[in-house]
Amino acid sequence: MRVVLDSDVILADPWMRGTQFGTLIDGLRSLGGQIAVPTVVVEEVVNKYGEQFKKARDKALVGYRDVQRLLAQPLSPPELPNSDAAQTRYRTTLLARIKEVGGEILPIPDISHEDVLARALARLRPFSARGGYRDCLIWETVLQTPGVVCFVTRNKRDFAEGDNLHSELARDLERTSYRRDGFEVAWGVSHFNEAHVLPHLRQVEEVRQRLETEGAGPVDLHEWIRTHLQDYLVDEDLLFAGMGMPDGAGSAGLPRLTASPKVEVEEVWERKPGRYLVRVTAELPVTFIASFEAEDYARYEEVRNLLGEHMPPGSSATLDWTNEFILQMLFTVSREPGEIVDWDVEEVSTRYLY
Repeated sequence: MRVVLDSDVILADPWMRGTQFGTLIDGLRSLGGQIAVPTVVVEEVVNKYGEQFKKARDKALVGYRDVQRLLAQPLSPPELPNSDAAQTRYRTTLLARIKEVGGEILPIPDISHEDVLARALARLRPFSARGGYRDCLIWETVLQTPGVVCFVTRNKRDFAEGDNLHSELARDLERTSYRRDGFEVAWGVSHFNEAHVLPHLRQVEEVRQRLETEGAGPVDLHEWIRTHLQDYLVDEDLLFAGMGMPDGAGSAGLPRLTASPKVEVEEVWERKPGRYLVRVTAELPVTFIASFEAEDYARYEEVRNLLGEHMPPGSSATLDWTNEFILQMLFTVSREPGEIVDWDVEEVSTRYLY
């Protein structure tokens, strides 16, 4: 089986070294499959990595200047590579990683500009009013890849109809001469692992019970979640997720746990000798400060509904907001020495508390 990766799958784990990717790679070695990455995906991922790095770098430099101003004393500037150098390094590392795990780079598909144009004008998926040129080339790459293929993408907006492959794309599979063998789609690496890898792993109930008991397992997941996940929850978009605020409305920060997290160890598998795959649900009550300016009040109905009172021009408002964050997590845990090797957040939901 060739597992063809879409751009959004790699961008979710740019170094392809997280728990889900590690499980995928180990599973494919056992199943005799391999990763395949379209050339279009490589170029798109490297380009977006460069954009993301530049944005993060600029934000870090602004933060450095703000700290220097607030302390009223000179500080050594952070040593950060320029964006071009970081992007070049990433390209080299990504290609090396694909080769390291036995993957292959798939060529640009053999399709005429006329055929692409006809598809675009007809708005056949993956084209839509938003565009779709790169997605079209990725899809054509999938169609032209021989053997049994699983296309792994998180882009349900352009490729899906409900939870299934969009009917317009399914018709491509029926009429194309390229796809003679088996085909399936997985909506993300975790979806693929659930279907193809985890059923072949041995579940370890004794380890699950020990990890469920605080301080009794090879690592203390309860303590780790208490001390590490608050740093994960500094992302402003994540904090605002449970407030129903539109993008760009206000700011959020200074999260703090208001009670001990509730941790449930759901399942444990032996990923390979000496390493366990651990699925955990963690519920964290978190209070943070939400701030809004008068411009936010004037621009967004959601802010007006939340604050409910008139805000004079030039004024601001702050409030404490408490959400419960429910995180579905997957850990890789080593037996000796007992440590958390890596971890992924599979899903986040929120519930307003007060």
